[in-house]
Formats: sequence, C-alpha cells, structure tokens
Amino acid sequence: MQSVFEIETSRSIPVSPEAAWRALVDPEQIRQYMFGAQVESSGVVGGPISYRYEWEGKVFFDRGTITTLDPPRMLAMTVARESDSGEPVPGGRNTLAFEVRPTPDGCRVLVRQGNNPNQELADRSKQNWDIVLGQLERFLTSTPE
Repeated sequence: MQSVFEIETSRSIPVSPEAAWRALVDPEQIRQYMFGAQVESSGVVGGPISYRYEWEGKVFFDRGTITTLDPPRMLAMTVARESDSGEPVPGGRNTLAFEVRPTPDGCRVLVRQGNNPNQELADRSKQNWDIVLGQLERFLTSTPE
C-alpha cells in the first residue's frame, strides 16, 4: 500500500472573506497572484476546472473536477497534472481545497493538498502554497475591495 502525504497551510489576510473568495474563484484575479495561471472553470460541482501555468521554466496543466463549491467558504477539487505534451506527471494526482474562514481582522485562507506520493513532494507543495498565499495577501491588500 502506497502512503500519501497531505499538507495544510494558511494565512491571515486583513480583507473580507468575500474579497478573498472572489480572488480564489475569479480567473482574472487568480492570474495576478498565482504565477500567471490561466484558469477555466465550470463553476459547478462535478464540472471541470483547469489551471495552465509555468513553473521552473516548464508549462503544466492541472485538469480536474470540482468536488465542493460552497461560496464564500470552500472550493475543493481533484486535479491531475500534465506536462505541456499532455503526459501525466508522476505523483501529479492530488486533492486540493481552498477554505476561507472569517476572523475579527478579516479572514484566514487555508489550502489543503492531499495525495502527495512522498514527504519531499508534500514539503515542496507546502512551500509553493506558502508563496502563493503571500502573493495573494499582497494582491488583496493592494487592491481596493
């Protein structure tokens, strides 16, 4: 039996939960803080969602299915990563969830990624999501609600 590793990371951001939610689901806003990712989403549970982005000089596609959509609180999906040639990336099948929780000073955005095949990839994913959350905070605090 193969072990799978999960990560969770979060960041408090001094904006309304609704502003954070819009940034998590609006393709134009996502592009601003997530490495220029191009996102296409059906916006419905059971529908497709995809991210196209460049990382370490290579183009990747994360194609998946929305499993939970509970505005403005939770967006969850399953995704499979492919290279620009359409080949599956080893260890590239993940669960991914974004959660927005209200706080007295704004909100906390949590990211959970499951099904990482080993601790090294889990740690690397956490580092990447920490960067994305930092970029999300900078984007949101520099943009008027």
